[in-house]
Amino acid sequence: MELRDLDNKDRLLLFELDMGCRQTYSQLSRKIGLSKQSIEYRIRSLLDKGVIKGFYAPLDVSKLGYMCCRVFVQFYGVSPPKQLEIVNYLLSMKEVGWVISADGSWDLIFIVWAQNVQELSEIVDKVSYKYGSLIKKKTVSIATKMHHLQAKFLLLEPQEGKTFVMESGVTPPVDLDELDYKILSLVALDARMPLITMANKLKTSYKVVGYRLKRLEKKGIILCYRAEINYNALKYTHYKVFLTLHNNSKEREEELLEFLRNRPNIIYVTKALNIADLEFECIAQTSSEFYSLIRDLRAKFFDIIQDHSTVMLTETHQINYLPVESKALFPVKI
Repeated sequence: MELRDLDNKDRLLLFELDMGCRQTYSQLSRKIGLSKQSIEYRIRSLLDKGVIKGFYAPLDVSKLGYMCCRVFVQFYGVSPPKQLEIVNYLLSMKEVGWVISADGSWDLIFIVWAQNVQELSEIVDKVSYKYGSLIKKKTVSIATKMHHLQAKFLLLEPQEGKTFVMESGVTPPVDLDELDYKILSLVALDARMPLITMANKLKTSYKVVGYRLKRLEKKGIILCYRAEINYNALKYTHYKVFLTLHNNSKEREEELLEFLRNRPNIIYVTKALNIADLEFECIAQTSSEFYSLIRDLRAKFFDIIQDHSTVMLTETHQINYLPVESKALFPVKI
């Protein structure tokens, strides 16, 4: 299946689910102009075809006392079964939130939720002790600001998209109780789970769950509710680009950020410590489309872009913004 095989209603549905997957069938029905039954059928069809892999809630982990630590790994020659073993080992670690296979200068990227540098070091060491003989190189980078951008390229007609920002260390951690963490644990793994289902799992009322969710949203802990769209299933390629900047200024960097945020096929822009000065993730149908973007970018910002490198993100094995608590409270079978 390709994106062009989807009609305009499916495209609009994907766009709405991308950053608003907790919308009810009635809400989606009014926005898209289809019956509730048709919306339900189309969502199920997109899931069955593998276009949507699931639903999750991005959380501002800094408000929970965590840092977003990315570990980039390149292996020596590793067989697919061995790489799968490594992936499964990472998935079993409660501190690991994202695991992504890549192609290029890095073979595997995983995100660790750590409360301090010492904790991060211990987690990375644990992986190195087990698979160090297979690792050619690795580097660790801490994300300081991440822009989550709605996938505007899904639409046939241009439309303004939503943007959510996660910024580390700006506000102190928020105090939450056990019920808050349990609710976060559920929506982190299934953001469309009905209130009734959550209430039954948590042995409370759906009204309490609904109230708590709204409060977590208001505190900025839950950023939004997203569909995990499988761009590979639509014959698109997911690129991650690392920019090295020089002779930079605050004004030029803001212009660069604005350029990236306004591109319809860019879905993340990240500032981080180490590895690159600025990163972005782009979805492109062809390599020529991607390199056209790079040429345009370098032409407009030739004075501050010193270099760039690229990896293709080939498979996302897990997205979980609350692995430490969720895996302890609700163990997930891998």
